[in-house]
Amino acid sequence: MGQPMVYLASGRALAVLEVLVHLSPTMLPADFCLVEFEAPENDVLTIDKNILPHNWQDPSAPVQLKQLGDSFLKQKEHLFMKVPSVIVPDDFNYLLNPLHSKAATVKLIRQQPFSFDERLGLTLPSPKSNSPSRGSSHFID
Repeated sequence: MGQPMVYLASGRALAVLEVLVHLSPTMLPADFCLVEFEAPENDVLTIDKNILPHNWQDPSAPVQLKQLGDSFLKQKEHLFMKVPSVIVPDDFNYLLNPLHSKAATVKLIRQQPFSFDERLGLTLPSPKSNSPSRGSSHFID
């Protein structure tokens, strides 16, 4: 069974790429949105890619990455873990531990609708008026 974790990207473009690489077009909601959060800057564990297993970028992630994430969640020493992006080598994603004592200090500062450009060739479901918006996160520190 998985552990609760919130995945955030360091920027809007990376957030969109992360969504596109991890979800099939049929899973993308028609009411997609981007959100920005404000969070404390001093509670981040930074993971250098040089300490990761040699195959950390493989599509089937090595078990060591899951162990690293599980340890981060269990120890609750840091609110965030900054990790290198597999998709964009010099960009970063942030993993937020929602069970950390400071999780409530993370504030939503903006939410905006987002439409995937039709030139991407995605076939998206039609909007449903009563379904909640889902989105990708963009981290602002």
